[in-house]
Amino acid sequence: MDQLRETLMWVLIFLPPAGVALLWAAWRGWLRPSSLACVSPQSTGLRPVDLPIAILLYFCAQVLAVMILQLWGLMDYASPQEALPQGQTPQSSLGYATVVMVSQVIGFLPVAALLGWRLSKERGNLARFGLRLDRLGCDLFLGSVTLVWLLPVVFLSLASAALVGIVLGLPPPPEVGHDMLVVMQDSGSPLATVMMFTSAILIAPVTEEVLFRGLVQSSLRGALPPLVVVLLASGIFTVVHVGGVAPHTIPGLFVLGVVLGWVYERSGSLMPCIIAHAGFNALNVAMTLWPVD
Repeated sequence: MDQLRETLMWVLIFLPPAGVALLWAAWRGWLRPSSLACVSPQSTGLRPVDLPIAILLYFCAQVLAVMILQLWGLMDYASPQEALPQGQTPQSSLGYATVVMVSQVIGFLPVAALLGWRLSKERGNLARFGLRLDRLGCDLFLGSVTLVWLLPVVFLSLASAALVGIVLGLPPPPEVGHDMLVVMQDSGSPLATVMMFTSAILIAPVTEEVLFRGLVQSSLRGALPPLVVVLLASGIFTVVHVGGVAPHTIPGLFVLGVVLGWVYERSGSLMPCIIAHAGFNALNVAMTLWPVD
């Protein structure tokens, strides 16, 4: 119940600025039912067949990452259960942080190579894909508005999931809902904390938005209706996180994916999604390391 009260408190904190952001979006005409349909699809050279190819490359890279980590003797720290034997140690925290960063980087590299090859075939594809710096000020503002708006929505979905669990008599959700946050909470190693902070605030937002919003939505754009594309990308984003998060956070992850996917389709830029994703992760890290009494 303490976690539920804290979640509801954060909802109330962010409701006023979220209401302002919602009014701004309504004024701009972004909340019309046809808002997605009115966006002209941008051809990037990606095709639907690129999606299964990217998935295959990703899983092959993960197998390679496991082999490398096994060679280094770090696979014993691949889960918090192993990283927290009878109390966490600096060595176990550093081992877990290394596993996370190596898996993220190695998993992303072959997919990035595929994207680079496809996008390099025609001038301007990278900008149409959504990676551009010529409108950074606008994207920073839009990312900030997106963050303010999605926080109460995601937190409300978390609170709803917790309430449903209470009604159904399920075990109470853990105080911390993500494996990395569990380890970060009492890592005992400044280096491990910095590595996990970098992973959560920098690596994860960039790689996940490029993959789940950029690759998935761009490769399916035109083949499926925009709303279906956003929901499918959000579903894949959620499934990939299963096993690393508490069950009650799954609805919140899906909602997060839908909001970011809609912003990407509506703006044509990945930068607001990366900014909002980084801010969301940063807030979760802050709430874990410095909980509100």
